Amino acid sequence: MSNLSSNPMTFMILEDDIEMINNFEEFTKNRDDIKLIAKTNSSFEAIKLAKKVKPEAIIVDLELPHGDGTGFEFLTELRNAELNFTPLVIVYTKVKPGMVYDGIHEGYSDLVFYKVKTPIEYLINSMLMSRKNSAQLISETLQDMENKRISELVNAELDAIGLSHKHNGREHIFQSILLMLEKKPKTPREFSPLPYLANQYNMYTSNLTRDVRTAINFAWLNTPVEKLEENYVAPMHMETCMPTPMELIYYYYKKVKELI
Repeated sequence: MSNLSSNPMTFMILEDDIEMINNFEEFTKNRDDIKLIAKTNSSFEAIKLAKKVKPEAIIVDLELPHGDGTGFEFLTELRNAELNFTPLVIVYTKVKPGMVYDGIHEGYSDLVFYKVKTPIEYLINSMLMSRKNSAQLISETLQDMENKRISELVNAELDAIGLSHKHNGREHIFQSILLMLEKKPKTPREFSPLPYLANQYNMYTSNLTRDVRTAINFAWLNTPVEKLEENYVAPMHMETCMPTPMELIYYYYKKVKELI
C-alpha cells in the first residue's frame, strides 16, 4: 500500500473567478504537500476532468456566472457518476443561506466554507487534515483487521489440540503467544511471557504457570491422541509426554509467525 502522506495531495477547482484561481495557484505552487492538477469554469467539463485526473479533492464554487452551468449541477452529476475513486468534495461559496448548506451536506459535499470568512490557507489546511485523518483511519482499520486475523489463527491452533476456554490457562497461553509475536524473540530465553503476564494480572508467576499447566494437562488427557499428533509435532517432556508451558507457547508462536 502506498504512503499517501509522502506524496502531495492533489486537487482540482471548479471556479469562474480568475483572481480566486490565481490565489490558489500562488498559494500552492511552492508547497510539496498540496498540488493543483486541474481547473475549469464549466460544471460539464469538471466531470470529465475529475474522471480523467482523479484528484483527491475537488473544490467547488456554487455560482458560475462567468462559466458554464453551476456548482449545484456539478455536485448532482458527481453524486450520480460511477467513479472508481472517492474524492473529498469541498464547497467554497459566497452563498450563505442555511437551506443551501443543508442541501449540499446531504451527501453532496464533505466540507462547506464561506468565501468571505474563510481564507484559502484555512481551506487548504482543512483539506490536508481530512486526508491525514482518513489515512490514519485506514491504517488503524487495517491494523485491527490484521490483529483479528492473527487472533483467529492462534485460537484455531489452540482449539485443534483441545485447549478448553473453561480454563484460565487457555487465555494465558493465548496472550503469551500474542506477546511473543509482538516481541519476536529468536529463542525462548530471549523473552518469557509468563512473568510479564503475571505482573500485568497482579499474580504470582507460579500461580499463572500452574493455570497454564492445568489447561495443557486437560487437553493432553482428553484430546484424542491422533489429533494431538496431527496438530502438535514438537518434542515433548519425556516423563510426562506433554509439553511444558514454554515449549507449547514457543511452538505455536513459531507456527503462527510462519502463517502470517
